[in-house]
Amino acid sequence: YSPNPGNGAQAIMKTVFEGLFEQKSNGEMVPFLAESATPSADFKTWTIKIRSGIKYHDGEDLTATNVALNLNAIQGGLFLAGYATKNYSWLGGSGIPFVGAIKLKGVAVSGDNVIVSLYAPRVDFMNIAYASGRFYMRSTKSLLDKTICGQNPAGTGPFKWSGAFNTDTIKVVKNTNYWRKDAAGVQLPYLDSITFKYVSNAAARANAVR
Repeated sequence: YSPNPGNGAQAIMKTVFEGLFEQKSNGEMVPFLAESATPSADFKTWTIKIRSGIKYHDGEDLTATNVALNLNAIQGGLFLAGYATKNYSWLGGSGIPFVGAIKLKGVAVSGDNVIVSLYAPRVDFMNIAYASGRFYMRSTKSLLDKTICGQNPAGTGPFKWSGAFNTDTIKVVKNTNYWRKDAAGVQLPYLDSITFKYVSNAAARANAVR
């Protein structure tokens, strides 16, 4: 269960998992699970305030401590620390070299804030932490338990795993405790479930779109 999934998995992953930041249609980066992100004058330290009142699908609260754990997992901290004993091998992925490119020095927690320290200034830190929509926050159990990580991971998204999935079909079901409402104040999401079906034949995919 890589923290940096490929393009083909994005449509599904984005219904279940969310990140600290999101990109608007005009390209602007904005806080999402984060309430704000404030850089130091030299852009080498970023203070990320985490929104309150958000829960993972397994009931865990989204907290600064959990976010720090996620950031450490994404940069390979858990994978590398447990490499000798083959622990946390499921957290290895292309997110490790990706984050390595931003020269991440350390992650600390202060109240509701996550303090990210960099070896070099990054004006575009939010873009990097967004990672084309790939860097998701996951519950602590989803990170630390191999079985949960692979079979029933918990995000904060509008839908959650139903337990019904195979190599061709994945079904996600409504998260009734989702934290967002639409502009009119209506609770999201609107749908009760979504079923994603993999169609291997390119011609069949094109015909379905047409």
